Amino acid sequence: KPSHTSRSMIWKEAIRRKVNCQCNVDFDLLAHMSSGYSNGQIVEIVNGVLTHDRLRTPLSEHDFAPKLFSEEQFDPYVEFEFRRQWNGSKPKGDTAPKKTN
Repeated sequence: KPSHTSRSMIWKEAIRRKVNCQCNVDFDLLAHMSSGYSNGQIVEIVNGVLTHDRLRTPLSEHDFAPKLFSEEQFDPYVEFEFRRQWNGSKPKGDTAPKKTN
């Protein structure tokens, strides 16, 4: 489970990858709200919220709250899959945990 600082950086990077402009988002607040969430869950939330139509209006941290609070917290399998996709391969010495669903 990522630290508060790590979650803040994950939010910032995931949003930056979808939005090519400065946005008025409180990443510290998003990190606080996402305590207990995995890296992969945060990226999924960003991808779910920042649709093509959504990107046409100004963005704030409040846009993420409904999706954030509808997510189940930390799933080790989702985290493993996120790292595998992010790094392009399975991390050394890491084995996939069992799916919880």
